[in-house]
Amino acid sequence: MKTTRLLALATVLSGGLFAQNTERSDNEVTQGTAAYKAGQYAEAVAHFQRAMELDPHNLQAQLYLATAYYIQWVPGADHPENQQNHDLAAKQFQTVLDKDPNNLLALSMMASMAYNAAAAGTAEEKTAALDEAARWNQRRIAASPGDAEPYYYLGVIDWTRVFTPIQSARIAVKMNATESGPITDPTVRATLQSQYWKTIEDGIANLEKCLELDPKNEDAMSYVNLLLRKKADLEDSAEAARADVARAEEWFNKAIDTRKMKATESSSAPSVAYPPAVAIQAVPPSLSAAPAARELRIGGLVAEKNIIRKVQPVYPALAKSGRIQGSVGFTVVIGTDGNVESTKLVKGHPLLVEAAKEAVMQWKYRPVLLKGQAVKIMTDVVINFTLVNE
Repeated sequence: MKTTRLLALATVLSGGLFAQNTERSDNEVTQGTAAYKAGQYAEAVAHFQRAMELDPHNLQAQLYLATAYYIQWVPGADHPENQQNHDLAAKQFQTVLDKDPNNLLALSMMASMAYNAAAAGTAEEKTAALDEAARWNQRRIAASPGDAEPYYYLGVIDWTRVFTPIQSARIAVKMNATESGPITDPTVRATLQSQYWKTIEDGIANLEKCLELDPKNEDAMSYVNLLLRKKADLEDSAEAARADVARAEEWFNKAIDTRKMKATESSSAPSVAYPPAVAIQAVPPSLSAAPAARELRIGGLVAEKNIIRKVQPVYPALAKSGRIQGSVGFTVVIGTDGNVESTKLVKGHPLLVEAAKEAVMQWKYRPVLLKGQAVKIMTDVVINFTLVNE
């Protein structure tokens, strides 16, 4: 009897301790979230780690810890600390997936990391990163078949695979940027067909599936347009190539009409949230409004009034030939001298991003004063590329 009472007491005490640790763990998550939103990522990591120590089953804390590492990773930056942030984020997201294989946020973030990693490295490393990103997006589809986004990224990945080799071949046979296919050298064309024809067809099919699920995704329409133009390069007859280009024009016009319709629909809204076109930006909902740095944040319209030098971007020739229009969005940090110090891509078509960045980095603002002292600021910038009379 005495033993039974002791066991019961131990169970009660254990349950009380567990409840206490769970409460303390949740409190650490709350503090970590606040630190994250203030841009204090090292402090956020420490809180989320303590939350995990107190309650190893706290999946929310583990997701937030992974995200805090992820936000500090800069794709392409070559230094050990940056690689460590990448590896720690991947490890934590993988731990979440070990517990919950269909966790959509963790799957999305792993896909994002692989896709962004493809922006740097050797050709082999980029190919391996794209392969990994494709595998993660296939897992996202298996976990949530009704989600349009992974189909979109599979299409974008396929376009990324085919664009450079086909464009290089066009240059090698001396085709100009505005000249439609087919590629004039039949031997070169046959080699490219064997390597990339199926990739183009798969990309178009994935984008069409995305549009079946999300009919207003104008970015997906733009990529169908681009893939059809690459398909035209590989056709064996001028007639087939013209048919591909005609279809591409139809998708281009659909994208323009959809963008105009969305602009009309959102004109009365206080702000427009645009989906990412280049980088997957999934973060836990309570972290998603977090600023990316400690600088004073001001609205884009307010900052725009302080611009004293605004360089317009040069419209890239390849984007023109592909009939690509759209917006490129950055979060920018402006120094105390008014010069743009850094840009972080939010959204933009790959053929437009570099031109937009080159222009924005030359902008200059009037310094912002706080209590008489110039301070760094962070704001949003959107560059619009529009074809006129094209």
